[in-house]
Amino acid sequence: MSVGKPESGALNVGRRGYRVCMLRAVDPHDSPSESAYRVPWRIDRGAAPRYELLNVGHERLVGIHLALLGTGALIWGLPTALSPGQRFSFILHSDDPSRATVVLVRWFRPDGAEYLWRVSF
Repeated sequence: MSVGKPESGALNVGRRGYRVCMLRAVDPHDSPSESAYRVPWRIDRGAAPRYELLNVGHERLVGIHLALLGTGALIWGLPTALSPGQRFSFILHSDDPSRATVVLVRWFRPDGAEYLWRVSF
């Protein structure tokens, strides 16, 4: 449900004069106002436990940070900015990364918008 300001003649609910209304179904023929942002990363898993994070997008990404969720150890360093086509390596040590480990990738686009991407192994 969504909550909005009352229209004239609408039933008011609560002290603040908000009305409760149902959401409408999404029409599959409506085009979205903005395209979805494609995750600009690809992970090369060919030399585990060393992995490579590759910027496959079209923008320079800055403020790149990796965080480990779960058990294990994550080793990474500079750079914290990558232009399209650039990559950097990180090492993930874990007894069972496919069951117990997620790496969280954080970055900023050129417009300053922050994004997070969870990588499972």
